[in-house]
Amino acid sequence: MDEEDPILHFVLMNAASLFVVSGACENAECGFGSGEEVVKTRGPGGGRWKEGVRLARLAISTGKAWEMLTKFAEVTNGL
Repeated sequence: MDEEDPILHFVLMNAASLFVVSGACENAECGFGSGEEVVKTRGPGGGRWKEGVRLARLAISTGKAWEMLTKFAEVTNGL
């Protein structure tokens, strides 16, 4: 995967937005068991955007993007 691919950047921004807006980035353990350090830096609007991008990259690199999207849909449909 080319890290400079504009399509990848588009996907990361959109997925990060979902993670931030849904509150997934507020969970202290939101690394989804990756063992990576959670980014707690706050950005515009108080959102943890860097954590959202980290989670999006993790979803893509581990091949769990579809699984994470399915879980997200289950949680948000249950609200």
